[in-house]
Amino acid sequence: MLRRSKGEGSITQLPNGKFRVRLEVNPVGDKRKWVTATATTKKEAVKKLQELQRQKEDKKTLHALQDDLSTLIEPYLSAKESEGLKVTTLQHLYYELHELASYLEDIPVHKVTKEHIQSYLSFQKSKGLVDRTIKESLNDLRGFFKWLHEDKKALEENPAATVKFKMTQAPRRKQEV
Repeated sequence: MLRRSKGEGSITQLPNGKFRVRLEVNPVGDKRKWVTATATTKKEAVKKLQELQRQKEDKKTLHALQDDLSTLIEPYLSAKESEGLKVTTLQHLYYELHELASYLEDIPVHKVTKEHIQSYLSFQKSKGLVDRTIKESLNDLRGFFKWLHEDKKALEENPAATVKFKMTQAPRRKQEV
């Protein structure tokens, strides 16, 4: 496989079989900025890379490129990794956030509402996930959107902060021996 020239981006196959697309955009100060996305097939990854390159050539800003939820997952995971989260927790967050990104597909991150989050939780319920798993998923989403709101200043408010999820199944009790 031929190597792309500097600045043209890259496509890397991840251990889970998916492909990561990465493109450097206009750096701010001394820091380099990257936009990343994931795709399920190589053909889809090539299309995403071409779209990111086109947006970069059209002089779109980094903020405009980061309207896509999937481009914000990698920076979030990097921030959490620097906080010392375990690898298994990071893998769980990676899976959870990519599930949300594929569910919300074409919705820019600044347009995600409480109703979108509630709809996603209902979708998880329809897939047969247990209430405890869905509740943990909601907590993960709250953390992600809190990071976007407070740390990145990408959102005016946290759409997941006021979402309620009522557990219908009683939690399991440990059997006493």
